[in-house]
Amino acid sequence: MLALLMSTTKAALVILVGVLLCIPLYRVLRWNPRQLALCLGIGLPLVVLIGSGIVGNFEDLLAEIGRNTTLSGRTLIWPLVLENIRLHPWFGYGYNTFWLHGWEGDAAVLWSQLPRGFEPPHAHNAYLDVLLSFGWVGFAVFMGNLAAFGYRACRWIRTCPTAEGMAPLMLFVFMLLVNITE
Repeated sequence: MLALLMSTTKAALVILVGVLLCIPLYRVLRWNPRQLALCLGIGLPLVVLIGSGIVGNFEDLLAEIGRNTTLSGRTLIWPLVLENIRLHPWFGYGYNTFWLHGWEGDAAVLWSQLPRGFEPPHAHNAYLDVLLSFGWVGFAVFMGNLAAFGYRACRWIRTCPTAEGMAPLMLFVFMLLVNITE
């Protein structure tokens, strides 16, 4: 924990806080179905209200942690990657081959549209990298496996009442969040 606080990475810190803030929600999943439905009826509008507050003040929140809306240049890459995904939509370019040949490969067109000297070795978003590498077919398989894991994690939290029962769901939320920025 100390290493995370001493590092300059803000994404990891935000992800950690996000996973830890979900712990009370994980406990709610253990309630009986009636209590769970009541909690969702009250909690869902509250989550929407908080979420809209975060979205409405996103620039100010990023400024508080020393970042801007490009998320350290990540959002500059994403539209360019999407353009390249459209060129090979079904099966992609193959595992990591888009970035493989540098200035003599497919990434050269993307890099030429970025600020000078900024040559990312990946899309800084795992979902976009899966689309780029494996296309929509591979992305469907990836998301199917991710959804199956999330479903099993939610079932596990109901069957295992100990603190360890929350671990799969915490890992699932962590994977969802970290794959957006890394």
